[in-house]
Amino acid sequence: MLSNTFYSNFDKYRDSYLKEDPFPHIVIDNFLKEDVYQDLLVEVNEISKKTDSFFIDNAYGVVDEHDSQRGKRQIDGITKMLPKMKEVVIFLNSKYFLSLVKEMSGFKSLETTPDYTNSGYHQTSRGGYLDVHHDFNLSHHDSGLYRQINFLMYLNNEWDNSWGGDLELWNKDMSGPSKIIPPIGNRVVMFNIDKAPHGHPHPLKTPEGKFRKSFALYYYNREKPNYDLVKRAIWSNEIINLTD
Repeated sequence: MLSNTFYSNFDKYRDSYLKEDPFPHIVIDNFLKEDVYQDLLVEVNEISKKTDSFFIDNAYGVVDEHDSQRGKRQIDGITKMLPKMKEVVIFLNSKYFLSLVKEMSGFKSLETTPDYTNSGYHQTSRGGYLDVHHDFNLSHHDSGLYRQINFLMYLNNEWDNSWGGDLELWNKDMSGPSKIIPPIGNRVVMFNIDKAPHGHPHPLKTPEGKFRKSFALYYYNREKPNYDLVKRAIWSNEIINLTD
């Protein structure tokens, strides 16, 4: 499943994860074996053509009170996924892969939700964006689970940098982005969520019918963190108010 590149660079990932700015994270290119990734793309491209009613439509063409996101459609869990998509997501939730995540991140224990809730597929259309935010850290489904790590895997073949869609990792004081990461295919970004403002806040400039596509998974444990617990995202204007 995982590429030789991943295994040959694993020591580097482990040694640098906690040292990265503006908060602990790692960027991994060529994550899956090429044949696995290409098989996955075939299914992702098929899914991307589904009508709006197929997806959870919580932000498609809608701006909420915080002007936080637009143009995102998603699948939550694996029920609607095609076989290779399911296979990859199940692997990313496996005890074996969690052992690698623990070794890289330094967490002694990590787990996922048993029904794959929040292990989803996301796609954002032209004009879409996701405001810089802090993620929720208290599980919606199990009050004893605390979200600790985000895992993002990009599924964008032949991505043009002029389209935007870069993931921005912002300084904790909200002074601006410290790192900008293009969403190129077979790239993984994994990071601790504690005081970790991030997003892709600029409207996409993709051609009509071209989407910014990714898997998003969350890893939890049962060690209560020493910071405020929230069940929803905290958006940039709220973070700025908290830091003033």
